[in-house]
Amino acid sequence: MAKKIPLHTLVQKIETRQISKNETAKFFTVAPNSRKPFDFNIGINTANVDISNTPSAHAIAEPLLRDAGIALQFKRFELAPKPKFSRNE
Repeated sequence: MAKKIPLHTLVQKIETRQISKNETAKFFTVAPNSRKPFDFNIGINTANVDISNTPSAHAIAEPLLRDAGIALQFKRFELAPKPKFSRNE
């Protein structure tokens, strides 16, 4: 079994844009909300993230996942080839 990472390491990976799409799937849980159509319950995957010293970890799961998505978008922009412009334009 893989070792759990501390929550602060997950936050640091997001803040520094070092999180990958696979890690996002590994560190977060997403399940349909049976009470609201088109809504989801988002949480921290406690099988892979140690939240023992963070009682409010599940309350920050949704904003963290949103920030992880933003970090992934930035990574895509950074990896995309830069447009080339000619001097005649």
